[in-house]
Amino acid sequence: LVLWMTISNVQYVSLDIDVKAETNFEVKFVQDYVSVGETIEVIINGTEISECDITWKSEDEIIQNGSTKYQTNQFDQQKLIEVEVVYDNQTITQKILVSDLPVIYIDVEKGQDVLSKGVYQNAMIKMSGSKQYPQSLWYEGETEIKGRGNSTWELPKKPYRLKFDKKSDVLGMGSNKHWVLLANYYDTSLLRNTLAYNLAADLDMTYTATVHVDVVINGTKRGNYQLCEQIRIDKTRVNIFDWESFGE
Repeated sequence: LVLWMTISNVQYVSLDIDVKAETNFEVKFVQDYVSVGETIEVIINGTEISECDITWKSEDEIIQNGSTKYQTNQFDQQKLIEVEVVYDNQTITQKILVSDLPVIYIDVEKGQDVLSKGVYQNAMIKMSGSKQYPQSLWYEGETEIKGRGNSTWELPKKPYRLKFDKKSDVLGMGSNKHWVLLANYYDTSLLRNTLAYNLAADLDMTYTATVHVDVVINGTKRGNYQLCEQIRIDKTRVNIFDWESFGE
């Protein structure tokens, strides 16, 4: 599957999509995840590297030219690093977020923003976990996304609900299709929910599994979120008899 859009003859392609132009000009990152101090590298196929103009940017500011590798530093923490490759009047841009947390990249169909709490929109999602989580616990594929919450939906930082194309054990929280991204806009510490959930777990009570992640939607950094289970009747969630399904 290839999701792309062209604006003023510039092709933007997000991290999780291989780029194939008519001339088989391709640009992709070697790694899915990068933290401070590590090197980011791109592979350019379909032409000689010497024939390309390569520009590295951080938050739209040029930081390096001419190399397929960029060495990250402490100033890159929590920043989107962008590589722009120009060849034969074609421009391909790739972005990757420098983070110590797992990163979730979401590309909504046709580059649209998420506008509704009631209607799902199709999207592609790619998760790249930190060193704490093996690749088997990441998820990549089709998803549906919509808004969630009541008063929180009206805030600048939006919460979201995700419905994956298939069940997946995401970051060790159990296999399921249904997940939520809590924005925690009112909580400047970003820790209140986590503290309550962890306390319940330590007391051997029923609790909600959660992992803090960084989120990028349509190539724009949206900040820190809590990826949580959606509360629902399921063997890996609230494991009780589903009387509603029984009555259907």
